[in-house]
Amino acid sequence: MTLTRLAAAGAAATCLVLGTAGAVQAQEQPQINVSPRVFTPGQAITITITECTKKPTINAAQAVRVFTAVPAFTGTPGEKWTARQATRSNLVPGKTYTVNLTCTVGEQTVKGSITVNPGKKPSPKPTTPAPKPTTPVPVPSGPINTGDGSTQGGGSGATLLAGGAAVALAGAGMGALALRRRAGRERS
Repeated sequence: MTLTRLAAAGAAATCLVLGTAGAVQAQEQPQINVSPRVFTPGQAITITITECTKKPTINAAQAVRVFTAVPAFTGTPGEKWTARQATRSNLVPGKTYTVNLTCTVGEQTVKGSITVNPGKKPSPKPTTPAPKPTTPVPVPSGPINTGDGSTQGGGSGATLLAGGAAVALAGAGMGALALRRRAGRERS
């Protein structure tokens, strides 16, 4: 009977430990996001943390090496906390900077960190001025040269009449030639 009681007590203790571990595992873990992921020194970045039941804290000594001031988080407990702060303009592109954060989730304190690696500042592209002409471009003067003006009104129209008559005579001559050829074929 004593063995049975010990086995039952052991099974109950095991369930209690496993049940507690399950409750700890079921609790959400905080998610930390930094946006934008690629930034240039001097640009502001946003840190977003989810699931913290209390306001997150940031290591001030590390933060002032990266940011112009210690980022202040605002948000809703258990949901989302956000901080936006400008980065220092003297950050070295390619160098990694780490800032530690603390977030309380329920009764647990979770420590995390953000690692920032600033990108290079875009180099300004030199602008080349347009080349200046070596010889001056002449400015037009006088009337516009558009032809002889024969199609414009004011003339007698004799030129148009003579041209029309020439086209009519050519057409009549071609018609007569075609009729003559046809008649010659019918005789053969």
